[in-house]
Formats: sequence, C-alpha cells, structure tokens
Amino acid sequence: ADGLLCSVDDSGNRTGVVECLESRGIKIGASKISSSELAGITGIAPCAFQNCTGLREAYLDEISATLIPDYCFDGATQLYYCSLSDSVKKIGKYAFRNTALSTIRIPGSVQSIDDEAFITDDGAGNVNYIQGLTVQCEEDSPAYWYCDDKDGITAETYSKTYTVTFLDWDNYVLKTQVVNSGASADAPRVERKGYVLTGWTKDFTNVKEDMTTQAVYEPDNSAPIDGYYSVVFQDYDGLYTWDTQYLQEGSYPTTPSVTPTRKGYKFSYWSPSNYTTIAVTGDMIVKAYYVEDPNASDDDSGDTGNNNSNNGNNNNNNGNNNDGNNTTGTTYTVNFVDYDGSVLDTQIIAAGSCPAATNVTPTRKGYTFTTWSPSNYTSVPVTGNLTVTALYKKGTASTGESGTGDISSDTTKGDISNGNTNNSGNSNSNTNNAGKATAAPTPTATATVGAAAVANRNGSVSSNTVTRTPNASTGNTKVEVTKSGISNRGLVSATVSGSNDNYVIKISDSEDAKNQVEQALLASYGSLDDLKYFAMDISLYDSTGTTKIADTTGITVTVTMPIPDALAGYAGNNKAGAVNNGVFEKLGSRLLTIDNVPCISFEASHFSPYAIYVETNNLTQAQISDATPKTGDPIHPKWFLAIGLAILSILLFFAKGSKNKVIKVIE
Repeated sequence: ADGLLCSVDDSGNRTGVVECLESRGIKIGASKISSSELAGITGIAPCAFQNCTGLREAYLDEISATLIPDYCFDGATQLYYCSLSDSVKKIGKYAFRNTALSTIRIPGSVQSIDDEAFITDDGAGNVNYIQGLTVQCEEDSPAYWYCDDKDGITAETYSKTYTVTFLDWDNYVLKTQVVNSGASADAPRVERKGYVLTGWTKDFTNVKEDMTTQAVYEPDNSAPIDGYYSVVFQDYDGLYTWDTQYLQEGSYPTTPSVTPTRKGYKFSYWSPSNYTTIAVTGDMIVKAYYVEDPNASDDDSGDTGNNNSNNGNNNNNNGNNNDGNNTTGTTYTVNFVDYDGSVLDTQIIAAGSCPAATNVTPTRKGYTFTTWSPSNYTSVPVTGNLTVTALYKKGTASTGESGTGDISSDTTKGDISNGNTNNSGNSNSNTNNAGKATAAPTPTATATVGAAAVANRNGSVSSNTVTRTPNASTGNTKVEVTKSGISNRGLVSATVSGSNDNYVIKISDSEDAKNQVEQALLASYGSLDDLKYFAMDISLYDSTGTTKIADTTGITVTVTMPIPDALAGYAGNNKAGAVNNGVFEKLGSRLLTIDNVPCISFEASHFSPYAIYVETNNLTQAQISDATPKTGDPIHPKWFLAIGLAILSILLFFAKGSKNKVIKVIE
C-alpha cells in the first residue's frame, strides 16, 4: 500500500516493513512517511528505504521496533528530517548514509549508534559526516556524546516532557501542565462548596509518563459552635483561601501545612508575622506575603514584590522599596517617621540584615501610639531603603476616648495585633489598666450554606473556602459586601441622594458583570493588555435587602470603598467606571485614605456593572489625600499659597497700564 511492502499478522495488521518502492514520493504515495503509517511496526528490514529518493520526511515516532537497521535510508538523497520512537535502542551502519538530513530526533532510549551511520561518501574516497546535521537529543545521552566528536554534527538538547491533566470531581479539566521528566506538577487551586479537598487520585511528583489525576473531596459535615472563630489564610490579593482554621476563643492559630505559591514570586511569610501569638477573640484574616523571585520569569507585570499593600499593614507608601540589590557591603537607611513624616530615628543596616527594634516611643497629643508599620520590620531582611511609620489610635488612656483615628494593625478590624486593639470590644493591653482587660463578648460563629464550620471543640478544622459577608452602614443606608478581594470591608459606606427612604446597597460578584466590563473596556480601549481592573455588581435594594429597586430615576448613591486589594499597589492611579448600555463610562472619582487605608469614592447614578481600573501604560506618582480625622493646627501651608496668589493678582491689577511693573515676591 502506497509503495510499502509490509509483513502482516493473522489479523491483517502490519508487523514489519520489508521494502519501500523507490517510486515512493515520486509516482506513488506521499513524500512523507507519517507516524500513523508505521504505528505498531515491530521490525524494519535492512535496506528497507534504500535509494528512495522521493522521501523527504520520515516520522518513526510510533514504531515499536528496537533497531534502525544497516543501510535503512542509505541513498535517500532528499530525506531532510527523521524522528525516532522511544522503543529504538540501536542505529546501524550506513543507516542514513548519503541523505540530506538536517535534523533528526534521537530519544534517550538509543544506546548504540554506529560510527558511520551519518556519513556522506562520493565513491571516490571522500567520506565526511553529514555537514550541518542537528541531532535533537537529551542531555548526557549517548546521542549527545556521539555528536561531541563528530565534525559538522551538532547536538540540540531537550528535556523529555509529559502532560499532567488535573480534573475536578465532575471531570471538568482544571488545568493541563507540561513538565520535564522527573519533575513535579503544580496542583491548581480548587474550591467546592460544602466539601473539603483531601487529595488527588494520582501522585504528580517525579512524573515519568502522561497522566490524569482527579481531585478527591469529602463532605464537610461540621456544624457551627458558639465561641469558635475562623482564622482565614488568604492569598496576597484576598481572592483565594489557602487554609481556614476554626479555633475556640482564647486559643492561638497554628502555621498551615500549605505553602502558598505565586508565579514569578516566592513565599516569604504570613502577615501578620506574629499571628501564632495572637489569641483568637474574633474572626481573623492572615495573608500570604511574597518577594520577587529573580530566578523566575515575571508573568505578573504590574505587581511589585515588596509593595505589600494587601497584607493588612496598610502601608502602601512606606513599604520596602526594594531595588533588587543585595550586594555584599551595601547598606540601606531605615527611617522611623512620625505620622507627619518627621524622622524620629534612623538606622544604617547592611543589605540582608534585619533592623533592630527602635527605642523611640512616639507621642501625639490626643492619640495613643499603637505600633510601627510594618510591624514585623525587625524580622524582614533589608533589601532597600525602608520607612517605618508610627501608627496611633485616637484617644488616650486617661481620657477614655475611643475611635478608630489613625490606628492601623496587621489584622482586620476585630483582631488583636501586638497586644493592641481597635476598641471594638477586644482587650487593650496598652491602657493604664493593663492586666485587667475586659474579655470581649462571645459572638456566635455561623457558617454560611456550603461553608466549612467547626467539627469539634478540641482543635482546628481546615477547609478550602469561607464566605464572609460583613456589613457596613451609614445613616439609613446599609451596605452589604460579598465581593471577594476587598479587605477592610468595615470602611465601605454609601449615602443616597434624591430619596429619604431606607436602602440596602449590595456590592457583589457577578460573572455577567465581569463579562460586561471586559466587553465595554475592549470596545473603549481596543485591548486589555494595559489595563488592570476589578469588576463588580452594585445594586440597590429596599430596606429589607430582598427586593431589588428597578426604577432608580433621580437616585444617586455615593459609594466609598477601600481600593481592591489587587489594585492597592497602584495608589492614586485608580479610577472608577461603569457600564451603561454596553458603553464604558469613566466616572469622576476621589481618592482618599481612611484609617491609613487607601479608598476611592464615586457616584453611582445607575445600577449596572462597575469597575475600579488602572491604565498601566499611563501611571503617575499620584497621591491619595488623607481623610482620617486629625487634631492640631487647622492652618495648612496651602492657605499661605492661596493668600500669596491673591495678593499677587491684586498687585497685577493695580499695576495695569503702568510702564514699570514691580512685583515683590515674599517666600
């Protein structure tokens, strides 16, 4: 068939190649021997393809033969490519003599190659190796060393690869990954409501073959128990939960067994770094902190390894400005600054060393010092100039004043950090009543439908996902936030104009909202390559939160919310937009900080998909104004500038028409 004379078994299946007609590729059949054509062949006769000058390619990837015999392709003068299967162990004498081979793939299974397998011989005694031949082979294989002393033949090494397919419980393909032989695959992140991941059907370490492995779950039949709280270990952006522990009040979190991963980065620590010393008195969030991996490809352009705006420190502008240098002998400056930027202490630290704890205790009238930010500065090796900022809370121990003021800690509201609290019912070890702290009231830990809860009172239970829906309210308008990726949800607020009724504003996740935002951005910008965006659905409901308001004519809602975790590193470059009838509208927005948390405020006049977005090709050093209430001198330097400009304009007015204009500038 097609110029091939083959032996067959009793069932008519081809078993061996006896001879290929010299007219193959010229008068009969194709010039290429395909993989399927010789699939399963167990033997090839010597001289089988000799003088077949019409052959140009030979794909022997699926043969089961162990030998490429003597004179196999001898004189196939047009043959320029050949690939061999992993079953081949030996290549015989003159197997590819006088061919035009430019590339041949020889697997690691080949252990013996005749010294004259790849030569040219003009019959007049001029014998050379095939010049310009590239042998694709595994490093340190016999084929690799064969090329080492053959003039004109070059080895091109490759790693044997295999494909690992990850399936979810319903056979949905979660991920396929190609790995080198002997390497390990990376499991995808998986979550299934009401279930806990227990493992995979097949081990995907030291992969030696193509394989398929499936996620294995078990039902989460745990029940909520009063007096237990969740400690959620989230990724840097808050969009994924690595682990969840449910602990009895007063007990301490333990280090998760999982090690977070992020492409282009390596895991550094959990933040707050002292979470194992924080007694649980309420729900708590701990976030993964990464540093850039210089040995990994950076596929996360736009992210910065040390600008950890998502780790709960709320230190977006005073982080570890890592310039990537860690040279022996290099030193960096660590400045300890007050709330107003004044330097309180300075340390000169060698690169790679950690700062020492400062002896300075900052003071501020009407405020109580709480901690330094970042609070773990003594345990983070210095790789660049570092600014550590003093954080306060409003009120003093003597006056008993309370409030959020300037407080910022390594945990979310309701959690304790370094013995300090946000006065939301938790004990405060920094007051004059130290040692007489009042225990927080015991709330009820309630698990949402499908979420994990506590199985027993004797230990922690890990799960893959926990749904939390904290509420924030202002006036008669309540805000419910279920959209993930927004930390400090207690700072979300909304005010309604155009109506005196009570409403509920819901900020939620929606696949439809995401799709509409993507389509509108594509239509507006032509590409999403230079955009970072956070899509969400903002809807208006009645006071019960059950009936969605369809007619919102004349109603405008001003929404103030923390900048989404994934975009917080872009600071003042964040903008707000909405989708209206498929068109992306850029909204007028205001950037501000509340309790040292960067926030954005914008008006929602129609209730459709909204987005916070950043144009990464148009970044500026825009700053965010501080809306945190402060005490002190109400006179601001900007008033001097305004007064100066006013005086200047008056002088110019009276000097109009004069030949000699004299302006006195007072600095």
